[in-house]
Amino acid sequence: MVAIETLLEDALSHFSKALKETRHPFRYLVLGTSVPNHFPQLRTVVLRNFDSINLVFTIYTDTRTEKIKELTLQPKAQLLFYHSKEQLQIRVSCTILEIQNSVKIFKNLSPKSQRDYTIKPAPGFVINTPEAITYGKEGTHFRKLLFQAQEIEYLKIQKPYHLRAKFFRSNDWKGQFIVP
Repeated sequence: MVAIETLLEDALSHFSKALKETRHPFRYLVLGTSVPNHFPQLRTVVLRNFDSINLVFTIYTDTRTEKIKELTLQPKAQLLFYHSKEQLQIRVSCTILEIQNSVKIFKNLSPKSQRDYTIKPAPGFVINTPEAITYGKEGTHFRKLLFQAQEIEYLKIQKPYHLRAKFFRSNDWKGQFIVP
């Protein structure tokens, strides 16, 4: 018999490992956003921090990206983590907690990483060739995004039966098994 609490513990352990192990599959995740009358938008992002007590996830982005506009209009998102070797998928439904401008974090990034937030023209802008891109020196477009988990859905494909459960912040993270 599987204790449901162990599934949430497993998920939290993977999130924490992703910060320590650069090759952990949860290091890169899919962020999903949506706004009315548009298709859902999915993109791969890098997990920068995870607060295992408050279940807050951190990513970095450029303030000029569509995801900032989408999260401003609809402050809800989903984070999708997938570990192919373990056949484990975890979906986190969350709300945007904060969008921070952090010069301190930007200055502590490697020069290569800093470039990502100084690109000209803005991300998503149409260009004729990749050589049309230039870089500035200031990190004024750098943002730190904090996402507060509201629900966590755990799905593990295994034999003799798959495991699927949902955990809710509104219920003190008590979970319930659901049909895979």
